[in-house]
Amino acid sequence: MLRITKSAREILLSILEDHPGFTLRLFADGFGRNTPELGLSLDRPQARDRRLQLDGMAIYLADEIALSDGEKVIDFHPGRGQGLVVRTATGDR
Repeated sequence: MLRITKSAREILLSILEDHPGFTLRLFADGFGRNTPELGLSLDRPQARDRRLQLDGMAIYLADEIALSDGEKVIDFHPGRGQGLVVRTATGDR
C-alpha cells in the first residue's frame, strides 16, 4: 500500500504543474536494511509501468516494484536536507 502526506502532495502538485507532460514515477533504487530502496522521479511512464491513482494524482510504479513489504509513504522533510522521501510507515497517519 502507498500513501502520501499532505505536505508532500502540495509540493508534488506544484512540481507537476510546472512540468506538463511529466508524471511521478516510483522505481527500485538499490537495497538497504534488508528491504528494497525506492526512488521517486519526475519522468514519463514506461511501457510496463503500473498506474496508481493516489489522492487525485497519477503515480506510476516501475514494473519491478512490489509494495508487499508494508505500507510506504511519500513524505516531505522541510529544513536542512529538505526533500521528498519514500519511507516505510511507522504507525503514523
